[in-house]
Amino acid sequence: MYPSLFCDCPNCVAARTAGGRNIRGNSSAMIDGDLLIDLTPAAFLRANLLGISMTGLRLLLVTHPHPDHFIPSLLKWRRVPADRLPPFDPEVEEWSSRYTPVNDLTVIGTEEVTGILREQFPERTAEECAMTFRALGPGESAGEGPYLVTAVRSNHGKRENFANCYIIEKHGRRILYALDSGGFEPDMLELIRARKYDCVIADGTFGRKRLKTDDADGLNGTGHMNLRTDIRFRRYLLEQGCISESTPFILSHLCPHFAPPHDVYEAEVKELGMLLAWDGMKITV
Repeated sequence: MYPSLFCDCPNCVAARTAGGRNIRGNSSAMIDGDLLIDLTPAAFLRANLLGISMTGLRLLLVTHPHPDHFIPSLLKWRRVPADRLPPFDPEVEEWSSRYTPVNDLTVIGTEEVTGILREQFPERTAEECAMTFRALGPGESAGEGPYLVTAVRSNHGKRENFANCYIIEKHGRRILYALDSGGFEPDMLELIRARKYDCVIADGTFGRKRLKTDDADGLNGTGHMNLRTDIRFRRYLLEQGCISESTPFILSHLCPHFAPPHDVYEAEVKELGMLLAWDGMKITV
């Protein structure tokens, strides 16, 4: 989230004063109106401000269970009584969380994510919310409707297999969604470089901040990436033939204390061949 809560540092004040693209909710992304990546605290507010409805969702990919990426309780607003819609009528005593149909929703995440979901949504509740859950381990793929999703283990969190990045394919197009991760271990780099991508969304959290891994040549950092890591990662994908110079390489998930406000940082990133995401950004690939 940008600006940060309870902070009046120069970056936060500048963003708050300028408004516009400098104001960022928690990072999330939607593909073609039916696939959502991460259900964040700000997801519904930002979607409503952008005129986007969530009723068309069929697939939700969860990267990891940190609360800035996943608030499972929000899914309870899908629930209807006894698997039926009550009438939208103020004279009827019955009430519901919703009064219109939704698509059946498949939620894909790590074992930890699906475990949390099964605790909060027992079988009957999941049915009333029109949801099913599916765990995807590193390197595993799942076909859901027109999508093929492959999980890539992230270097994020202290627990093993805590977080996934995702390779998402649809109708011959392929996206690499690489939030949150400080890099990738050799087996995951092998998985990544075996494909070509039409778009890459990379972790830009630490921006200009110096990291211990800055002097290393590898891509196996932990936690989050900074601008130097992003440059190395993009160069690596170019060298491997995974992307071309014109492939959109988009930085998202920016920390306000290490990445300048959008109006300042956008030009710097563009000079390096990359794009800076903003809330409501649309990309066609």
